[in-house]
Amino acid sequence: MTAVTQEPGAADRKTEYVDAVTRGQGLMPWQVPGVSPEETAFRGEMEARKDAMLAGRVQLEHPVMVGANARETILKRVETTEWGADWYRGIIAQADILVAQPDGYVEAMIPDLTPANPYGFTCPKCVGDKSQEAVGSSLYRWSNAAPDQIQCRACGQIYPDPRFPETAVLQAPRAGQTFTFYLNEEERANPEDRSGKLAWHWVGHPIHVSFTGIIRAEKVLYMRGAANTLAFAYWLTGNSEYAEMGVAVLER
Repeated sequence: MTAVTQEPGAADRKTEYVDAVTRGQGLMPWQVPGVSPEETAFRGEMEARKDAMLAGRVQLEHPVMVGANARETILKRVETTEWGADWYRGIIAQADILVAQPDGYVEAMIPDLTPANPYGFTCPKCVGDKSQEAVGSSLYRWSNAAPDQIQCRACGQIYPDPRFPETAVLQAPRAGQTFTFYLNEEERANPEDRSGKLAWHWVGHPIHVSFTGIIRAEKVLYMRGAANTLAFAYWLTGNSEYAEMGVAVLER
């Protein structure tokens, strides 16, 4: 990762820098790539702290979260109880869906670009009518069957949608990433107003929704659960396809 250092006398340019990156710009002319001595020292302190904490950790006898006889117990419940059989079929069905996916599936579901979060999610289609601003994750639904979209539970609107473009750009030059957000109609009509008062608000703070960022988050969360599902499926059946897919998820 490329860090950023500032030339002497540039500390008072923070406002200029913030205004620039929130308008889609990257490094300023007076910024140069590099890691500052202060950051190098801080990172060294954090690594030393982690080493000190891990030095006293308890050594595990086996890298699993189930006991030696758990598999036999579970399989017995699968064979003798309806709920056990239902649970088993569900695990295998989910694992089968995962291993049947085409090449590139894991990479598409765990993208390089950092996810956003759903705090303050607002549906621009029905806000003020069928929904309120900044409701959050309870207002939308996501499914692995259609992983590249979310849908408003109140009005059925699907995002992304070209009618609601993510025109606001935030550059993260140190990470080399670019994030996009939706600006509501008032903000787009008053582009020079950077106060946040025209934005939707979540617990008093202006927020900007990134539909694509939320989708990335949902996909990653699903794949985190998929690793657990695949591990169980392999542990119970010995089918190497489940293990191979699980390894691919963990490596990604």
